[in-house]
Amino acid sequence: MTTILEYLPDEILLIICQYLNQYDIIRAFFGLNYRLNCTISQFIQSLIVFDDTYLNGGRSRRLLRMIGPYLHSLTVKQVHLSPAELSLASNVQELTFLQTQPELVPALKNLTDLNIITGPNFKSIDILFSKTNNLHSVYIASSSPLTVPILSPSKFSTIKQLAITLQSPEDFIRLLRLCPELTCLNLILQNCKLEK
Repeated sequence: MTTILEYLPDEILLIICQYLNQYDIIRAFFGLNYRLNCTISQFIQSLIVFDDTYLNGGRSRRLLRMIGPYLHSLTVKQVHLSPAELSLASNVQELTFLQTQPELVPALKNLTDLNIITGPNFKSIDILFSKTNNLHSVYIASSSPLTVPILSPSKFSTIKQLAITLQSPEDFIRLLRLCPELTCLNLILQNCKLEK
């Protein structure tokens, strides 16, 4: 008796998926038909892109090209992705950079949460002024504090939740002017002395 894989119950297909990695699951089942896409939907909703060129030939970048529009969560770890590559995840809601300095975050219409967890070299707060209208939560973890520049009054951010490390109370005051819609702030001040 011949069994066609497509006729197996979803439960059996998911048991098979437990023995495969994300790349192999997507290569084997994604895009074959609507039912299989629905069955493996949990494997196409989040992706970690890392520098895997030497390990397995850049599989995570290939996955990004294949399932980008279906992703809800994208993590970029220790690798540089161009704005065009990030745009492949056109419907992503949560974008995380781990030990990676984002050069530019393209306008992603569904992006609501942005996390930047980096080393001592992250200095720019330009990410707060992203053209992404739906961005409302930003978490920036850096081992060195950020300095908020004195900007023109017309430049402000619409984010509502922010976690950030700043250099001084003056930077905190500038930040409040730049982000008038903040409802939740997690703040670490490196230098708590007020200047006269």
